[in-house]
Amino acid sequence: MYLPLQIYRVFRVVRTKNLNVYYFLLLLLACLLVLPSCSNEAEERQADIQIKDPYALTYLPGENGTIEGPAEQTVNSGEAGDAVTAIPVEGYHFVRWSDGLDTPRRTDLNVRAKISVKAEFAPNIYTLNYSAEENGSIVGVSPQLVEYGKNANEVTAVPAQNYHFNGWSDGVTIASRVDKMVTGDITVAAVFAINQHTILYDAAENGTIKGDKEQVVPHGADGSLVTAVPAKGFHFARWSDGGTVAARTDSSVSRDLKLTAEFAPDIYKLSYTSGPNGTLVGTLVQSVNYGGVGSVVKAVAEENYHFLRWSDGVTTPERIDRNVTTDLAVTAQFAVDQHTLSYDADSNGSIVGNNLQNVDHRGKGSTVTAVPKEGYRFVSWSDGVTNTTRNESVVTGDFKVTAMFAPKEYTLRYSAAENGSLDGEALQTVEHGSDGVAVTAVPAPGYHFKAWSDGVTTAMRIEQKVSTDLTAQAAFEVNTYIVGGVVTGLVEGTVLVLQNNAGDDLTVSANGDFSFATELFNASNYEASVLDQPTSPNQTCTVTRGTGIISAAHVSDIDITCILNTYSIGGMVAGLPAGDRVVLHNNGGDELIVAANGPFAFSTPLDDGSSYEVIIHGLPEKPNWTCELFNSVGDLSGQDMNDVLVDCYPKVVLQATAGIRKVNMSWNRQDFDKVTFQLCQAKTEISDDMFDSCLELEGGTTAQLDKSPQVIVDLTNDVPYWFQLAALYPGGRKTLSEVIKAMPFGGLNDTGIDWCANGFSNLDADRSRAEKAAGCKSVATSFPAQDAFQGRDSASLERQLKKTGSGAAGFDFTKLCRNGDPAGEGRCPPNPSPETGVKSWGCTR
Repeated sequence: MYLPLQIYRVFRVVRTKNLNVYYFLLLLLACLLVLPSCSNEAEERQADIQIKDPYALTYLPGENGTIEGPAEQTVNSGEAGDAVTAIPVEGYHFVRWSDGLDTPRRTDLNVRAKISVKAEFAPNIYTLNYSAEENGSIVGVSPQLVEYGKNANEVTAVPAQNYHFNGWSDGVTIASRVDKMVTGDITVAAVFAINQHTILYDAAENGTIKGDKEQVVPHGADGSLVTAVPAKGFHFARWSDGGTVAARTDSSVSRDLKLTAEFAPDIYKLSYTSGPNGTLVGTLVQSVNYGGVGSVVKAVAEENYHFLRWSDGVTTPERIDRNVTTDLAVTAQFAVDQHTLSYDADSNGSIVGNNLQNVDHRGKGSTVTAVPKEGYRFVSWSDGVTNTTRNESVVTGDFKVTAMFAPKEYTLRYSAAENGSLDGEALQTVEHGSDGVAVTAVPAPGYHFKAWSDGVTTAMRIEQKVSTDLTAQAAFEVNTYIVGGVVTGLVEGTVLVLQNNAGDDLTVSANGDFSFATELFNASNYEASVLDQPTSPNQTCTVTRGTGIISAAHVSDIDITCILNTYSIGGMVAGLPAGDRVVLHNNGGDELIVAANGPFAFSTPLDDGSSYEVIIHGLPEKPNWTCELFNSVGDLSGQDMNDVLVDCYPKVVLQATAGIRKVNMSWNRQDFDKVTFQLCQAKTEISDDMFDSCLELEGGTTAQLDKSPQVIVDLTNDVPYWFQLAALYPGGRKTLSEVIKAMPFGGLNDTGIDWCANGFSNLDADRSRAEKAAGCKSVATSFPAQDAFQGRDSASLERQLKKTGSGAAGFDFTKLCRNGDPAGEGRCPPNPSPETGVKSWGCTR
């Protein structure tokens, strides 16, 4: 059923004293007419509607303004028209309507006649104030009153004596100004500054200026200190105005100055002297300007002496000092002549001592010794001296000799112990570094060669590169035989211990050949066995062909075969809901379905030492239940593994629905038994590791919850909250829900209220959009969250809302004709009336 549509009414509720002000625009619209398919009863009721005569409302803009709202309206007698607002263009203001009404926004109520009115506007008038700061004045009219867009009269800033105009306070730099096309009030002041003088300080060649070289000084004031600084090797002479003090400060400056510092070179003294055993030729005392060149001076040595160096390191006896930058005093140094003593050795020896000596004329050399190489002996020096050690005295010339050496000789002696003999030369004499001749140890029948007494293990030997005397004896022993075989299947990293004849233990750590350490005589018995089986992983090794009698040959066919032991994987399932099951896999396969709590075991055993990894392949079918694994990964170590734990339990599934200053909480309480629930609530995001520290979070609180659902009240609207619920079991176990976020919301929004209040009055409620926005900005901090700041109302205030129908600000409605077309579209007129036809007003969206 559609309720009869007679009229929509605007209700305005105003509360101002010490409270925020709210407008709630409620448009109650209902369908008057029923679409053709509606019942006959609705059509009979519609026929009872009385239609009143309509009146035309016309709102015209005067010059320099516009109308906001429907300018052409048709209103039934006694009804109210829609609101319209007179909007001035920039630079103008609203004066009145032609019928005398002086508010720019109007809504004509209880219309009883045709209305046609025009909005009147007038230009804004602005005040221009011109003034002068100290040390100047203004010529021209101030203040001035100027209409919007008109030009002001000329004013000029005039400085006092010794001052100059420095600009207007608004940045204008021309003293005479005419402000054109005025669009606002102007208050400016002319600024003046005292005249200034420039002092320029410069330096001639070979110097610089320390301080401010270019100074700008107010009239009558003092400059700052500057100093003429000479370059290295120069000194200050004078200023270009005759001043002789390098540092100066010019005072009471009344004109521009330009001054230059002048410099002169320093003069340095060069002094040359001779040390003992020599003389000098040339000018020995010289005066030279900075950077200049001295004259030639030469040092001449006496007989049996030679020039060594000057005291400043110069090594040439003749010198000319150039680019002089300091005083110089040097002495020529001389040294006695020297002779060279050279001692050398042939390739079979060396020299100990200084083998290349420089000795003063008639001086004495140092001691040297001829040392032969290993295996050689000293013979004599090349000058016939046979002493290995020598030194020269009273040297008067260069001297060179060579030490000569010859090789040593060694004796080699060989012999044979019992049960053998020698084949070869048993006594040999050999030079150092040469080879001996072959000699062989020959065993008697039933024996074999064991070794020579010096450790050589080959029966035949030839001494090579002999360097010492040698005595060696060949040893022999009776023949014995090895007992051994092959190990297979042994796991790398494990060990197997074998025995022969209940002893002679042998540790085997790798597959392949093995042999016992103790060799046996011919015709002896042997019996191989396993003493210790391999572990980590555990294996079982068996012996094949392990017994027999030695028959003049080694035994190598004993076979040891090892295989891995196997063990089972299992554990316990706990907490599984009745009638449910969990599916387990081991190592990616070996599926096992467990349908009841209690022990379980996989059907496939694993080799000892191998890895196992149990995973949950299928969780319980009951909603909100999960299972966790403990001890599910490891390596077998010599026994069955039966401590895998499958722990099943319900998850906490928390849901939250925001309301006005509250949040409705619910969770799967029916899945839990004998647990308590604790809620953490905070104004900042919660992570799992922060639940126990809930009270330390911003706005953090905790609460004990018993049943679901629960309502959390007294919350702040439009503020986000975070929640997490923990299930606490009697044994200390705790499971946590996911962290969820909810934000309580306020009351009605998008109400069409696009103005704000400050607790005492409405701010610009009936004024222009710009004035409303300014009023809202002024109270944004102290009175937040007003409707004008929210949703579509905020977008409308900022001119970012695309209206699709009628209504104020964010409140948007559209009249619909009975054929379903919106007003002004298709066959529906722009302002349909509540008639019975399909082109008449039937509903409001």
